[in-house]
Formats: sequence, C-alpha cells, structure tokens
Amino acid sequence: MQSVRAQVIDSHHLELLQPIEFSPGANVLIMIMPLTGIRERQAWYQLSAQGLATAYADDEPEYSIDLVQVHNQDFQP
Repeated sequence: MQSVRAQVIDSHHLELLQPIEFSPGANVLIMIMPLTGIRERQAWYQLSAQGLATAYADDEPEYSIDLVQVHNQDFQP
C-alpha cells in the first residue's frame, strides 16, 4: 500500500504531489482523508507506541510463576 498526498483540482480531478508506482491504466482504490485527520491519527499512533515502549522496556523485570498468589484454574497455555 502506498500513501500519496494530492491536491484537489475540481470535483473529478486530483493532482498527485509525488509520483506513484503503477502502470498507466492500472485500477487503484482511493480513500479521501483530510490532511488534518492524518496528522491527528499519526499523533495517536505515536502516543500508543510510546506507551508500549514504556510497558515493554528492556529493563522490565521478569516475573516467575512463584510470585503468582492466586492461580487461574481455567488458564491453559
């Protein structure tokens, strides 16, 4: 999948702001999203990635099975 920014020329035409890697006559699916929506989504992705990096950092301690105080009888590995 490739994301490309485009400028709206009129209600039937877009001008791509960079080249695409498709042959002339190829059929493509275009999803229209305002640029502000993309920036907000990227901000959420970055925040999520930071949270995961903190939760699964290299200095995260390893917990042994001996530390479990209440065992889940229904758990099957």
